[in-house]
Amino acid sequence: EAAAAAAVHELAARLDELAAERPGGVEKVKTSGATYRVVAGLPEAVAAPAAAACRFGRRMLAIAKELREEKTSENDSGEHSQSAWATGALSLRVAVDFGPACGGVLGTQWLSYEVYGDAYAGADAALDHT
Repeated sequence: EAAAAAAVHELAARLDELAAERPGGVEKVKTSGATYRVVAGLPEAVAAPAAAACRFGRRMLAIAKELREEKTSENDSGEHSQSAWATGALSLRVAVDFGPACGGVLGTQWLSYEVYGDAYAGADAALDHT
């Protein structure tokens, strides 16, 4: 379990680096457990939010593949690794949906930015069926 948590943290850190670039107007919404949520077109509209979200999703998958290859090559070089990436215990799934959504900050302490809309919920539903 500790190895899996470390691997998820490592992935989230790399995705945060990518999200900080705001490629195509993609904005990180939150990380919750093993879920990394982004949205394209909020809080500011972008020309092609669905395309931007798909490109970001492909970059997420590429980062996960890089991590898996890095950790596997560390194992091949004779080092002992308990990384969940190296053992193949972790994988990444990406879901994209598009449509109207809105978002805003909730609360006065422990602030969180929340997004609402059928499209945002649709990506969650798509993951449930994979």
